[in-house]
Amino acid sequence: MKRTLAILGILVLVMVALGLWVTRDKTEAPPTVAPPAPSASTVAPVVSSDAAPTGEPEVRILRQSGDVRVRTGEGDWEASAPGQQLPVSAEVETGIGARVSLQIGELSTVDMMDSSRVTVRELSDSVQRMGLLGGRVSVNYEEKGERVLMIENASGTASARVRQGKFSMTNNGTVIAVATETGSVDLTSAGKTVAVASGLQASASDGEVPTQPGTISPQLILRLSDKACTRQKGTAVKVRGSVAPGTRVFVNQQPAKVNATGQFVADLQLERGKSNILIETEDVVGRRTTRSVSCVIVEPGEPDAREVDFKWGVTKGKKAS
Repeated sequence: MKRTLAILGILVLVMVALGLWVTRDKTEAPPTVAPPAPSASTVAPVVSSDAAPTGEPEVRILRQSGDVRVRTGEGDWEASAPGQQLPVSAEVETGIGARVSLQIGELSTVDMMDSSRVTVRELSDSVQRMGLLGGRVSVNYEEKGERVLMIENASGTASARVRQGKFSMTNNGTVIAVATETGSVDLTSAGKTVAVASGLQASASDGEVPTQPGTISPQLILRLSDKACTRQKGTAVKVRGSVAPGTRVFVNQQPAKVNATGQFVADLQLERGKSNILIETEDVVGRRTTRSVSCVIVEPGEPDAREVDFKWGVTKGKKAS
C-alpha cells in the first residue's frame, strides 16, 4: 500500500513539472505580430533607372538678343530676361531683328527668330505642347523618346510632333511648313498625318491635309509680279508676288499676307517724293532674300509717270497710261 502511494506521488510530481515547463515555454515564446500596413507618407517610390521622368518639365528663357517680351494669359507684355521661367499660358514675342532661345527641360531648345510669337500650352510627363502663333522656330529636341513635343498653329488644327530630332517650322498666318534636319517629324492637319523625314519638307494650310513630303528646295524663290512705280501719281501702292508655301514675307518690315499657294500682296501708303520699297522673305529653313525697289510719288499733273517691272527690278522707259 505504501509502495502504491509512493508511485502515485511520483507521478503527480512528474505531471506538475511537465505542466510548469509547458507554461514557461508558452510564456517565453515571442508573440507573432503582423507588420503594420505601409504608410503613403513613409514609403519611397520604387523607380527603375529607365522610368519616365516625373514632374512638370520647365520652360525658361536660355538667352536672348533684341526686343523680347513675355506675358501670361491676358496680362500685360513685359520685357523678358534670361533665366525667366514660362508657365502654361505664357507667350513670348520677338521684335524686328530679335531672337530668343527657350530651354525645355535639360536637353531641348526652341529657338525663336525675329517677328515670331510662341505660347506654352501644356507641360506634362508625356507631352510638351506649344503654339507657334506666327513666325519661325528652329527646334532641337533630345528627350530620347521619353516625351513628345507638339507645336501647333494658332487654332490648334495643325501640328508638328516629334520624339527626337532637329527641325524648323514656320507659320505665316495661312500655312505652316516643316523642314526636318535629323529624325522624323509627324505633320498633322485635317485628320491626316505625314512623316517628314530627314532632308524633307512639307506644309499644311489651315483646315487642309498636308502636302506630301518633298526634298528641301536648293534655293529661295521670290517672284515679284507687279509692274508698279518708279514714278506715279497715287500714293497707294500694291506689291504682289509669289514664294514657296510657308515662306514669310515682309514689305517695309511689315508682314505680308501669303496664301496657301505662296501668292502674297501688301498694300502700302507712301509719302510724296522718293521712297524705297523693301521686300524681305524667309523660308522654312531660314534662308533670306531681300529686294529693294525705288518709287517716286509725284504731285498731280506732273508728266512722265514711269513704271518698273518688279519681277526683274529693271526700269522701263514706257509711259504709264
